[in-house]
Amino acid sequence: NKVPKKSAFGVSMGIVTSANGYGIRYEPMLFVRNKRTTVFAGILMMQDRCGLSGAELKLDYALTGCNTPNWQRDKKEYTCNKKLELSAFFSALYNKEGYLCPAVLREEKKPKEGELSAKNYAFSSVEAYMGASLKYKFFQRFQWNNSFGLGACYTLNYPGALYYDKLLFGLTLKTEISMRLSE
Repeated sequence: NKVPKKSAFGVSMGIVTSANGYGIRYEPMLFVRNKRTTVFAGILMMQDRCGLSGAELKLDYALTGCNTPNWQRDKKEYTCNKKLELSAFFSALYNKEGYLCPAVLREEKKPKEGELSAKNYAFSSVEAYMGASLKYKFFQRFQWNNSFGLGACYTLNYPGALYYDKLLFGLTLKTEISMRLSE
């Protein structure tokens, strides 16, 4: 059996927390899928400050699900699990205005007189994460995606007087709902 062409595009909305110390962020994104590869592009919005704070580009590659080879048999056949899909992802982010979340601010020392408070300081940073995600298709065009990844965050305009470090390694957790707009 040959792999059927499965091109699609759509929209998604995700809620994420990661190693950057900025707390919860929202990620509305557009995506294009061709066979096993999906490319996402979108903006980042901080929970506490609902404005635009950055951008993200994400590449997702399906390991199981529709259009993946079934190697259990003698012949290379393609099977389709219509409900579940396991995939690997890589995402790169740029935050133009990231603000530290309340939990991280409690860890910071009080600034000395004349120093800039971390509470009002906007950080610029780049981040990269890779990991796995499990997608569950619950309607014809709707999918629920849960991701877990490891990566790093590097603060570009680090002030230097903070307990919070300019290079952080850690986890990212994301849950998102996506809707396919094309068949």
